[in-house]
Amino acid sequence: MDPFETFVQEVGIAPNSRPKATRFGLIEAPGAGLGYMLNLAIYLGLQGGQLIIDGSNRFDLHYVAYGFRRFTPEWERAAERTQIVRAFTCYEMVKALEQVPPQPQPLLVIDMLSTFFDEAVTDRQSFRLVEKALTILEKVKKHRPAILTLSPAPHDQPKRKGLIAQVREAVDVVYVEPQQPERETQLSFIG
Repeated sequence: MDPFETFVQEVGIAPNSRPKATRFGLIEAPGAGLGYMLNLAIYLGLQGGQLIIDGSNRFDLHYVAYGFRRFTPEWERAAERTQIVRAFTCYEMVKALEQVPPQPQPLLVIDMLSTFFDEAVTDRQSFRLVEKALTILEKVKKHRPAILTLSPAPHDQPKRKGLIAQVREAVDVVYVEPQQPERETQLSFIG
């Protein structure tokens, strides 16, 4: 089985997955794992619904709608079962997490920490709010599986790299995209 499929099984959102408890997973991949999340959104919309919280305003609804249309003539039902909330600040992210209803549909949180890298928020406040968000997610996972993705900390905010470690410690399962080996490129017209 593919490592990503194993991850999805362990979190508890794949068909026939039977985790011992609802899980909280993290995807670490370039671009905040957006490709993985968009494809999971298509899959989950077709299966019965989901709640998506977008922390970077990068969720591509057109891509997901196209995916629904590609796989089912009842694509409108899949779209109706997909709820999207956008959080533009760390305060909005915490508020969105607080308002997650106790239902069994999976929760996808796209690029959660990007809102916590805001320079207008102090480092101390940022760490405090991430701790609060993680406490909320611990409660959320009692009702529904959750997967989140992260972007790396900006280079001009080295102290906030600790936020990523804070999240890694809180999750149950981590999927790290394997590094692709760099291939030597040989142009066909060169000897």
